[in-house]
Amino acid sequence: MKVEITKAQLKAIQDAIDTVEGMVGNEDQDFNEEATKAARIFDRFLKKNNLPPRKYGPNRG
Repeated sequence: MKVEITKAQLKAIQDAIDTVEGMVGNEDQDFNEEATKAARIFDRFLKKNNLPPRKYGPNRG
């Protein structure tokens, strides 16, 4: 699958993932697991497409 994405769209997705991942740690274990999984999937997407890592992600520079 080929996806075209603008820099603004990529930044919006990165910001949303960072915001959701920032909420991990609350008492809702299901939310925590889903948010962590989504962040990992997005981080793999960035790496696979040779894009810079998220500012607040585990692979931040």
